[in-house]
Amino acid sequence: MRIFKGAILELTDASISPNTLQTYQTILSSNQPKEITRLDSIRAIRSGSSVFVDLDITLRNKDRLSAIEALEAMDTLKKTLCEARKEVKEVRISFRIE
Repeated sequence: MRIFKGAILELTDASISPNTLQTYQTILSSNQPKEITRLDSIRAIRSGSSVFVDLDITLRNKDRLSAIEALEAMDTLKKTLCEARKEVKEVRISFRIE
């Protein structure tokens, strides 16, 4: 029965378990660039064997953060999660500046 349930979840779009989201949060927090002051929320959805993650973050405004620094920080988050978890195929980031 457990295999059947797993197969059904693979074939349908399903949200990610709270434990998996916590794992993603831990990975991101432990490698968080200094330009990011907070990971506000994380959501994810499974589509087949792939996972797509949405992040809401807050960037620091201290010392006038440049656009390049902001983009590099967001790219670091994406790369960190995709390399740590092979099922993560895309990370979309929304941000606000504090």
